[in-house]
Amino acid sequence: MADIIELILDDHRRIRLLRDELHAAAGQEDEPAAGDALASAWDSLAGLIELHLSGQGEIGLRLVPGIGAGTRAGSGPGAGPGSGPGAGEQMPHAAAAHDAIRVAAAEARSQPAGSGPWWQAVRTALSIWAEQLDHVERAVLPGFGRRTDGAQRDQLGRRWLTFRAARLLDLSPPA
Repeated sequence: MADIIELILDDHRRIRLLRDELHAAAGQEDEPAAGDALASAWDSLAGLIELHLSGQGEIGLRLVPGIGAGTRAGSGPGAGPGSGPGAGEQMPHAAAAHDAIRVAAAEARSQPAGSGPWWQAVRTALSIWAEQLDHVERAVLPGFGRRTDGAQRDQLGRRWLTFRAARLLDLSPPA
């Protein structure tokens, strides 16, 4: 079974591991390759975050109550897409948070790795991401799991895996 909840949580675990690798690379600032190590660690981390955010939109998770919406209102049992109090506010809030993460990641890419402005942009992106991640794991996924059956979660999971495989294939250099 390709349960979308487990796949999302797997992504979250991988992102946390890459964040830890970024912090480990930061501890090597006295070495000449520190900037390269930081840039590489950040590129991997930012790439996975972007893949995760893109996947939510691509397979329609933003339309599923609570997933990707960063919502608290309208996500109770029986709530459908776009239903419940505050439903009109859900999508713009999530889109704004995702856009802010993307803007901060782009700012980091435009700065020398390890510089003050680079760290500010990285911290901004990770702070917004952490807030989203915490909300999804604590408030959204448990409710979503109660409202959907295994077949629905499996169908979304298969779409997620197909999207990821296609995106990763697009990013791979030709053989």
